[in-house]
Amino acid sequence: LFYVAFYLKDRNLLKTFLGTLLVTQQIAGQIQEAMIPYFFMQRRQKQMDDALKKAELLAVSKENGDASYDVSQVSKKQAALEGLMDKWDGSNAEYLELYIQFGYVYLFSSAFPLAPLWALINNFIEIRSDAFKFCKVFQRPFTETASKIGAWQQAFEVVGLISVITNCALIGMDPEIQKLLPSDITPVNMVLLFVAAEHIVFAIKAGVALLIPDIPSWVTLEMARHEYSAKLALRKQRLMEAAQKKKVLMEAFRNRSAGKQIAGGIREAK
Repeated sequence: LFYVAFYLKDRNLLKTFLGTLLVTQQIAGQIQEAMIPYFFMQRRQKQMDDALKKAELLAVSKENGDASYDVSQVSKKQAALEGLMDKWDGSNAEYLELYIQFGYVYLFSSAFPLAPLWALINNFIEIRSDAFKFCKVFQRPFTETASKIGAWQQAFEVVGLISVITNCALIGMDPEIQKLLPSDITPVNMVLLFVAAEHIVFAIKAGVALLIPDIPSWVTLEMARHEYSAKLALRKQRLMEAAQKKKVLMEAFRNRSAGKQIAGGIREAK
């Protein structure tokens, strides 16, 4: 894409290239990630059905027609089938797929304005295909908590910065844009003009990032309120536990005092 955009300088070819890559890669990715593993799982399921039928016939013949089992056949089949499923390799491949798509859309969006629309459609489909994979193709993974997406955040931000440069360059090389400029402008002045435009976009991007916080103020307030409520609840629970413990100790002390008084009365009676 960089070769077509900045060496061949063919905007129409770049648009065709980018559209073809987005569409074909999305279709091929969905087939490779979901459909092909699903067909393999269907084959495994058929093999498992045949094996269970043979095992059932063998068990019936051994038990003289008594086909009662501790675990139902459906549960056995489900457990055996899930045992044959592939293990999920983690979210790295999912992040990489979105990262490549993000690069296509952001780096050359000025050449193919429909790229964000294709990416949006693909992401809606991707949500359902990932759910299908987790339910039908892979073994259920263990839950792992994470507060952020890690190094991928910096990687996406770097692509965002590079995209400002590439899009400004593509706009500057567009013949339609060049027609709007003065006819006597030199190539050096044109480069300086678009470098200035690029820096203005960088300044706007930085200003928006500073003015709009990553976490909204109302979310921060709710988090602080929830944390304060949790502290109050914990404090109340500890006070109740201390009061209960004190009550138990007082009851034990009273019982012990009463026992001593009864024992003293018995001794005096004797």
